[in-house]
Amino acid sequence: MDKDLPSLAPRPAFLDAVEEIQIRTGKNVNDLEPLGFHITESEIGHEILRMQGKYFFDSGSIYMSKHHRFADMPLHNHDFIEMNYMYSGECRQVIDGREIRLEQGQICILDMNVPHSIYALGENDILVNQQMLSHYVPLLLTELMRVYQLDMNFELDHKPGKASIIDILQYIEQHYRDCTLPQLGAAFSFNANYLGNLLKEQTGKTFRELVQTQRMLHAETLLRHTNHSISEIAYEVGYESLGFFYRKFKEYSGYTPSQYRECQGRVNEV
Repeated sequence: MDKDLPSLAPRPAFLDAVEEIQIRTGKNVNDLEPLGFHITESEIGHEILRMQGKYFFDSGSIYMSKHHRFADMPLHNHDFIEMNYMYSGECRQVIDGREIRLEQGQICILDMNVPHSIYALGENDILVNQQMLSHYVPLLLTELMRVYQLDMNFELDHKPGKASIIDILQYIEQHYRDCTLPQLGAAFSFNANYLGNLLKEQTGKTFRELVQTQRMLHAETLLRHTNHSISEIAYEVGYESLGFFYRKFKEYSGYTPSQYRECQGRVNEV
């Protein structure tokens, strides 16, 4: 008689709409169609799904979501940077043909165009996905170096007259408006040329690129949260030429300062 009774197994809490389907079928639900995916062919002749950035970044340069559980995520790649953070539990991924295990508290950063798949997550496996455009990588790298100061690849010797790469990057953040490489070298007792090469080696960015990234990030903040004119913002972040500021901001964000402010205003009204 018991065999006719329905299963009384506990049902996982907090299922989203996609997970409601995936837990029943065990099959992946492509919730990005028709805009988010198109199918290409990998070098080894297998079909691979390609995520398109226009699905994620119509309202900004960063998109964050929780990975849907209970079904395998098929092989795919994308034209943007992705960071996976394992909030709880664990997951197995195959990245460029190599299987890795991500455990609670760990992160994995995926470059553009890298093929990867994710095995089905269980009830207690919470994976947070953060997609971002490539110009956010310098900022992300800076933040990671702050957290992982003990990594020897991101430290200099802590001797009298020496400073860590973290200290140097923080100095750039605080003095981005008028900081020069000779000034930075003098502040930390380094030869300017040596310091420039060191920054490039440790961060992958030149001194000029690091400074410009900080200027652009502060300009975005001022455009979003103040009523300052564009010329005032250009001056506040260190540009004397308004035309040069317009050109650099467009290269960085894909928008002119006016377009960016208008776009962010529409987003905030939603």
